[in-house]
Amino acid sequence: MHRDIKMENILVHQADEGSPGRIKKTCAKIIDFGLALVMLPHEKCRHAFGTLAYCSPEIILNHPHTKKTDIWSFGIVVHVMLTLRLPFLAHHKRHTSKNIVQQKLTFSDDLWGNISNDAKDLVNKMLDKN
Repeated sequence: MHRDIKMENILVHQADEGSPGRIKKTCAKIIDFGLALVMLPHEKCRHAFGTLAYCSPEIILNHPHTKKTDIWSFGIVVHVMLTLRLPFLAHHKRHTSKNIVQQKLTFSDDLWGNISNDAKDLVNKMLDKN
């Protein structure tokens, strides 16, 4: 488990692929493995970690969690890539925490009007609170 997937921990690099005018190769790399943890497939972790806006509900609730929390965090990254907004962010940490645990994810037209249904479905599945 990486345990701190967020925008700041993903680098995107473009490299030339041969002759001028060709499409550049884009590569994304996850960095900062300072909180990473190696776990067995069915093992669960109870330690809180990560950046609040990217934390899953089970982290906020201090419940045992698995590598699926990284999927949640990457769902937040995808949401930000599509809308340029963090979905549950509030002015105070406790409200952000409450939103992560309780607030239903919505796809309002002002943010999601031009986004495909497939992309919405992906984000919705990655940010499933269950």
